[in-house]
Amino acid sequence: MAITKQKKAEIIDKVEGIIKDSSTLVFAKFKGLTVEEQNEMRKVLRKAEVGYTVAKKTLMRRALGTKFEGTMPELEGEIAVAYAKDEIAPARELAVFIKKFADHLAFAGGVFGGKFVDATEIKAIAAIPGLDTLRAMFAQVINSPRQRFAVVLSEVAKKGPAPEAAPAPAPAVEAAAPAEEVAPAAEAEAPAPAEAVEAPAEVAEAPAAESTEQTS
Repeated sequence: MAITKQKKAEIIDKVEGIIKDSSTLVFAKFKGLTVEEQNEMRKVLRKAEVGYTVAKKTLMRRALGTKFEGTMPELEGEIAVAYAKDEIAPARELAVFIKKFADHLAFAGGVFGGKFVDATEIKAIAAIPGLDTLRAMFAQVINSPRQRFAVVLSEVAKKGPAPEAAPAPAPAVEAAAPAEEVAPAAEAEAPAPAEAVEAPAEVAEAPAAESTEQTS
């Protein structure tokens, strides 16, 4: 059904407002989505603070104009746009429903970092974890050594204090040598018998000299 010129202007203004207030745009081509499926998707996206709107391709191209670098991806079939201030959320949240409604919904490209990107690049962006997930992963990495240390302390507490080590045995004292082994050593240190006999010999000579003088 044809729309009036005024309605077209309103749609263009709406898309331009979305472009101005959003960090990322994700184009999705859809076909055969039921009203129930669309309502389910909109509800979840809204909860994640992601907007979702459908607009005619000609009006969308006019609103996008030359505001971004690169080449605008081909927009075929019926096109919707998901958007948010969060750079990753539109692609990540929409990817859930593209997987769920694979026969009726697919990426068609988008705008990321001020540049047009194709569907493949949008898929890669959708695989990036959210900020909360990244923070949780970082905290886990930081706290991991602390957690292991806490586990070790807990196990030590369960087992109780370690038993005191037994005193080291005193160094062994060498046993005294048997008497028969000591005796030969004592005999070796005693003076030679010859020196002990010399003194009496000198004493014996003295009386002999005195008897000679008395005779003369």
